[in-house]
Amino acid sequence: MPGSNGLHPPQRIRGHGCLCYVNLVNYIERYTIAGVLPNIQAYFHLSDGTAALLQTVFICSFLLLAPVFGYLGDRYNRKYIMIAGLIMWTLTSFCCSFITESVREKTCSNFSVLQ
Repeated sequence: MPGSNGLHPPQRIRGHGCLCYVNLVNYIERYTIAGVLPNIQAYFHLSDGTAALLQTVFICSFLLLAPVFGYLGDRYNRKYIMIAGLIMWTLTSFCCSFITESVREKTCSNFSVLQ
């Protein structure tokens, strides 16, 4: 029997499961940099302060953009906003995987490519 929103229980369970999975990935992604920070620090020869700046920039950009996309999500189709965000995240992650030794040397041994 459909609920008040017209969805059958299996559809609601799948919808809730999908949202829980997206939320889990969101929280895991926030701590990715902290988990690999020693490797980034060694690869780019960063001091502790400079390495901490990378995490700070990431969290600050997240804090500034979350309300913007919350506003957009209330007014436009959330599915398309999520798809656009996923595409941007995938492309950025893919491009970051190509930061080689030669790119690192061209950026004066800093991590400006990641910012």
